[in-house]
Amino acid sequence: AVVFRPSYVVGPGDSCVPAVLRAMSEGAVERPGDGSYRVQPIAVADAASCVLAAIERPASSFPSVFDLVGPEAVSYARLLERLAQVARALSRPAVLRVRDIPIEEADRRARAGGYQGMLPDELDCLLCDEVSDPAPLASLLARPLTPLDEALAAAVRAA
Repeated sequence: AVVFRPSYVVGPGDSCVPAVLRAMSEGAVERPGDGSYRVQPIAVADAASCVLAAIERPASSFPSVFDLVGPEAVSYARLLERLAQVARALSRPAVLRVRDIPIEEADRRARAGGYQGMLPDELDCLLCDEVSDPAPLASLLARPLTPLDEALAAAVRAA
């Protein structure tokens, strides 16, 4: 068996990028806390390729557990800025106005049915600084992982 522990998977079909773009167009993006916690998004195409590569290779040739992370760790605050930059470069309206909300408020809303689509365990994952070494994935694919801005651009085009 091979276990993939995903970080944030970004690209066509993800739910976060369209939600953030919508929030930008509606006036403000809510950010739990100060946004200093880090994420390491991986392109959906890379995530799918990793699964396929794991199926096609002998089990003894790689670890049995992979952290499914992209090539770059960024703070959530910086991820929002980068998403806005990429969207503008693709001629999408994207003015980033951030409204910080207390983490306790985000948690209360998550427990009451969802905070921006996240249940409590998903919100906890966002807030817990999930980063890892992407080298095992690049080795599995035998190529570099897709840069963050390219993954964000694919998500914006699909949104």
